[in-house]
Amino acid sequence: MNSRIIKIIAVTSMLIDHMGMVLLPEYTFLRIIGRLAMPLFCLLIAYGSIKTRSLFKYFLRLFVFAVISQIWLDLVISGNVLTFDKLNVFFTLSLGVLSVWLIKKSPNFVVAFIYVLLLFFAVMTVMVFVQLDYDIAGILLIILFYLGFKLDKFIKDKKYMARFLNSKPPLFVFKVSAVFSLLIFNLLLYILSNWGIQWFSMFAVLVIVFFADKKLSITKAEKYAFYLFYPVHLGILYLLKPLMG
Repeated sequence: MNSRIIKIIAVTSMLIDHMGMVLLPEYTFLRIIGRLAMPLFCLLIAYGSIKTRSLFKYFLRLFVFAVISQIWLDLVISGNVLTFDKLNVFFTLSLGVLSVWLIKKSPNFVVAFIYVLLLFFAVMTVMVFVQLDYDIAGILLIILFYLGFKLDKFIKDKKYMARFLNSKPPLFVFKVSAVFSLLIFNLLLYILSNWGIQWFSMFAVLVIVFFADKKLSITKAEKYAFYLFYPVHLGILYLLKPLMG
């Protein structure tokens, strides 16, 4: 299962989730299905952070779409423009990429830890005034997935692990670490928001175990189509909301 297929699953799950949130709030199962989206997006962001040629440009691209999308999220939530009741998920994803960029730019683990800690402190300060989608747990999950990919590569590079890993599925180390990463993510979210339904995101593991590192030819049109889907689908939901009474 390559990154394109996982992206389609993530986007579909997000659409179902937002339909439940905006149009059909009485159907809880729609929100349950939607719990798959964020872990899969974090997986794709961590994977993209390894594959991209420029992490900082990747961050800027996500941040620009975060600004564009905020108008539509505000309209969906409150019916007004730029109320900033809640920052959209693109802000969370972009901050995850920024965290990875800080880690890669750091000369050692201690400096990387300090940089990320300072970033978390800055984000939590901002969160006093405005809510960030998935709080700092979303940023942390991207970091943990990224470190999982790096750990997988590090262990594979050690010859004494070759025999063990040859008998295992591809990205075995990453996939095992992903389970623990999701547990940390959900536990932190439960502590921060006490939203029990979020635990259903653990089912994302059933998708992650089939993830394969395959080189894909992705056009700019395809890449930006996925970016644009977020603000466009929010705009459509905003227009449909009055029709649902």
